[in-house]
Amino acid sequence: MEPRELCPILRDGKHQTLIKLIMKRLILLIISISLIGFMGCQKEPLPKVDNNKSNAEVVMRTLNTGGEDDEIPSIQGNVVDANGGSVSAATVELFEDGGTSPIATDLTDANGVFQFQAAQGDYYIVVTPGVQSSVSTDVFTLTSNTHMTIEI
Repeated sequence: MEPRELCPILRDGKHQTLIKLIMKRLILLIISISLIGFMGCQKEPLPKVDNNKSNAEVVMRTLNTGGEDDEIPSIQGNVVDANGGSVSAATVELFEDGGTSPIATDLTDANGVFQFQAAQGDYYIVVTPGVQSSVSTDVFTLTSNTHMTIEI
């Protein structure tokens, strides 16, 4: 069975030309939207953070969870705004003291929660909440499982 027999519109040559034109424009529109979306997703480099200057308020507490001496400590935390509300979809990066490249990265969930595991040592955290400016913590020493709340 021919396509022209299935749809009476296809019998008319004018309609075929119109349909081809619409399909071409639709394809161009889809390609344009895809390119715009791709260009908008390009990540800009993270501004250099002076880790001697903190601009985030941090509350830390050590968790006494027991475990073996050779257990790798974890950092669990919440990112909150000035009103105490959870900040979701914030990028949280863990840096070694003096480091300029993150050793771990996480994205906060709907409750503003993030988590890392890292060897004992000195670290700082940089939080980038969406399109806002990055904030950093002071350098802290990780010796055991730790929970922190970072207010931005």
